[in-house]
Amino acid sequence: MLVKLTPEQSEKGWNLIWGFLQKSLPRNVVVQTEAEVNVLHSILSEVAHVWLDYGKKGEPRAMILTTILKDEVAGGKALLIYALILFPWAKASAEDYHEGLDTLKLYGKKEGCLNMIMYVQDERFVRFLRQLGVSVTQQLLTMEV
Repeated sequence: MLVKLTPEQSEKGWNLIWGFLQKSLPRNVVVQTEAEVNVLHSILSEVAHVWLDYGKKGEPRAMILTTILKDEVAGGKALLIYALILFPWAKASAEDYHEGLDTLKLYGKKEGCLNMIMYVQDERFVRFLRQLGVSVTQQLLTMEV
């Protein structure tokens, strides 16, 4: 079951949340104190949201950081999965992943989003998305300037 944390819950568990988030942020993010402050501020001001996925026995399986991406060039909005962490001990089935994605899709629709875009580094989740027929065609390239 995927649950969106309140800003207060996120702040209370921030040290643990940041410990996992900083390992899965998009590659264009330089993990430093400024990034941590910015991410926490985004969560507390509800620009970004932390979600936790729990198994049937209440064990946490995944953590997700989302935000709404506004396309200033072409217009429209998308639900951006900014970070996705599958905990190493997580045992989840395709049905579990599907349930979490459905929850995120409903949330995105409620927020007026046209689609969902994801930064994902965990190959387990990428394989699952491909099985669902999700387009995994674009690549994010980063280089220092």
